[in-house]
Amino acid sequence: MEVDVDFKNFALIALVALPLALNIGCSDSSSGTGGTAGDGGGAGGEGGTPLAEPYAANVCVGAKQAAAGSFCNAVSDAWASWAILEDDSARDAAVQAAGASLEASWSEAESAAEDAGASCAEHAWPASEAAAVIGSAVDAIAASIFDGLDLGVADQATCATELSAALGIACETMLDAEGDHISDLAADSDGSALAQATTDALEAFSTAWDEAAAGSCPTTATVESVTEELQGIVVLAVTNTIVAPGLGSDAFTPIEPGQTEYLGRTYDPQCMQGDQYRFFGKRGTVNKLVMYYMGGGACWNNVTCGFPTCSTSPPSNLDGLNSGFADFDNPDNPFRDWHYVFVSYCSCDVHFGDATHHRRAQGLSQRESRRALGARALPQPGGSVRNWVERGSLRRLVQCTATS
Repeated sequence: MEVDVDFKNFALIALVALPLALNIGCSDSSSGTGGTAGDGGGAGGEGGTPLAEPYAANVCVGAKQAAAGSFCNAVSDAWASWAILEDDSARDAAVQAAGASLEASWSEAESAAEDAGASCAEHAWPASEAAAVIGSAVDAIAASIFDGLDLGVADQATCATELSAALGIACETMLDAEGDHISDLAADSDGSALAQATTDALEAFSTAWDEAAAGSCPTTATVESVTEELQGIVVLAVTNTIVAPGLGSDAFTPIEPGQTEYLGRTYDPQCMQGDQYRFFGKRGTVNKLVMYYMGGGACWNNVTCGFPTCSTSPPSNLDGLNSGFADFDNPDNPFRDWHYVFVSYCSCDVHFGDATHHRRAQGLSQRESRRALGARALPQPGGSVRNWVERGSLRRLVQCTATS
């Protein structure tokens, strides 16, 4: 029996087409230093592992986060000026101009990524939504700062201005640090530079708050409450620039990617018998990712593929997947809050096939898998687990250990 199907690397599509939470993988991206020459002209030592080139989609996301920080600062500055002038028109015009600048910056970042053969257009809110959400959050903080103050009293108006300005500086500094981190993950693989920059920004904000509030400044807001709200803005901006907003958090979302461009090649994912390929994604609440490769039987030629050794159609839904790693109500499940990609299996090639014969069944080759993961098609580190599961001789392999 001859099976004549045109199937193109479907598991790679799951890696590339789903814009989830930018860098997973277990390779060592640390830099190394070459050895020194020995006495008498001896040979130098081997150089270390070179830093990986920043991935264009990461650079794009980093630019978006930095632009979001600039917008946050601009809105805070608009409120700082308003505390003195109480000019609604001037404040609104400043916020509108900041929103236009945000949109232009995001568009420029997306175009640069596309020119480099990547995309981050789906890795975020639209700029208009980002401006609305961040702007509303800053408005709420400004209102809390002004509460209890009489802006007709010069000292109190000055305090309101200084507190609002300090808020904006901290917001921009923290999002700049997030942008620097995501733009070049290899340069800050353990996140220590990001953590230090965040700590420094919060300490500077606390100092500025104490200095501004030392005089006549009876605001009802506290540095602790405003700091918590400030951190909330940063979390919102980061999460919504690295996680696909269309993914649901309550259930797995089916995704039929269609044709997908990757590294100069067009992939048209189909299953063994020509069914449209689909995979599934689920949004989590922490910066970690599970890549689950669905198990099943295998075949390798026209004879073996003539028997029903494996499913040749992808699942239509994952409604019955509610135990083990997928039991999201179990407090003992270490993955319950993680992002998920469920890679369906309908090619009978153990996810690794890359051959084109009469059978023409192609799954994800090991070479393409490494290339896809090495290119960091899925942004942002923080821990990942990938597995290949197959009945029979291929044992379960957990390639990466979950990290905290």
